[in-house]
Amino acid sequence: MRRPSNRQRRFVILTLALLTFALAYYAGFTQKSREIPDIQGVSIVPPTPAPPFVLQDHTGADYDEQRLLDHWSLLMLDPSGQSQPAPAFNRLMKVHNRLASHPELQQQTHFLYLPKFSAASLESSTSYLSGNLFGLQGSAEQIDETFLSFAVTEETGQPTLYLIGPQGNLHALFTEAVDAATIARDLIKLIHSNP
Repeated sequence: MRRPSNRQRRFVILTLALLTFALAYYAGFTQKSREIPDIQGVSIVPPTPAPPFVLQDHTGADYDEQRLLDHWSLLMLDPSGQSQPAPAFNRLMKVHNRLASHPELQQQTHFLYLPKFSAASLESSTSYLSGNLFGLQGSAEQIDETFLSFAVTEETGQPTLYLIGPQGNLHALFTEAVDAATIARDLIKLIHSNP
């Protein structure tokens, strides 16, 4: 078999270089056209899978990461253990109410509240407030594991609100410093930019 000439080798190398450049340009162009909106919370880019967890909702049904699929979720993790009604729970409800001007978005979002220390009033307060509000509970071990997997510790003492997308990916987190009105505006931006 005959070896390719220098000219043929240069042609193949040039063709490969042009193809590589074209693919890189296309990838950069498509990535650039998908802008991440500015938010007051912390954007998680690229979105990362939510950690696995096993809990129960206020009806006693199992609630794990599989139930996060096919809708948006706002997960409030409250390590403060304050008496009910907890400020973190009230904040979650304020975000829910702020989305009333976007009823489709409000209905396609699940609002999840997990206190570090379970409260008996949680079951009764979540069931009648909204059909898409879930009070989460579990054994002390299950709750500790969930808080650790989401990196919320008692040392911070701050409730943290996570936005989880329909594929079960974390898109953003909001600390206590971000008020409910701002969170609602940021949710609208993030959800509309990630159909």
